[in-house]
Amino acid sequence: MTVGIQSYAQSENNTASSFIMALKHKSFSILDSWISEKADKKSMETKFGILLGNASKSGINIEKLQFDFQTSYPIEGLDRMIMVIVYKFDDNSNWDDLILLIEKKTYSIVDIGLPEKSLMKVAAERGKNYKTPGSLLTVFYPNIPQKEAALDAAKNIIRIVKTGKVDDIIPLMAYTGGNSDPNRKHMGSALNPKNEKDRLQAKSKFEQYEGMFASPESVYIEGGFRIDTNYNTCSFRLVCKETKNSEYFSFVLVKGKYLLY
Repeated sequence: MTVGIQSYAQSENNTASSFIMALKHKSFSILDSWISEKADKKSMETKFGILLGNASKSGINIEKLQFDFQTSYPIEGLDRMIMVIVYKFDDNSNWDDLILLIEKKTYSIVDIGLPEKSLMKVAAERGKNYKTPGSLLTVFYPNIPQKEAALDAAKNIIRIVKTGKVDDIIPLMAYTGGNSDPNRKHMGSALNPKNEKDRLQAKSKFEQYEGMFASPESVYIEGGFRIDTNYNTCSFRLVCKETKNSEYFSFVLVKGKYLLY
């Protein structure tokens, strides 16, 4: 177990220290073997150039940059992590504004986050990132579903099914009619309570969950929490501790609102 943990940490450290090394040598090509196949290499090279430009404008001697440590946050539902690199200047002060998106298994770099705010020596921003790398999730995925919020949305659905009526669930469900309605985008808005097909869709889902769960407080997620960032959707299976029943829930995140589909 100890060896495994050390190997894991060392792999992340290698990615972080290699990134600092590339900056010190002002050479993006040093990162060739560390860039993910899924990355937009041209975009990353542009962002790398912004980092070097910031250092120059701020009067930073980039050649004396030193890697201090890194901290990371695994994104649940994706094969990626957010990494914050903490580095030192030649005056021995350390900063935490270098942000990377990396792959969990290979530790290769997928993207560079907020390059316009890095290597600027902005005192007010110092120390804000390394303790809570998870708070930087929206830097790379502005509209990504998150596990706890999706679970709360599911519990709300269960609460409505237990104590409410079909009409209450309609505004919490997504329109999934494809191109059948030219005035509505598939998975892009809530159901319309005045539309009969929408009401039937809501009624079907309401009845599907009836009697499945004892209460919102009795459920938990079992298995994986799956995310599709292309469509801003998530899915998971809820299990009831009391009834032992289980059922899948799928949500799409639309303008900050979790809509069941």
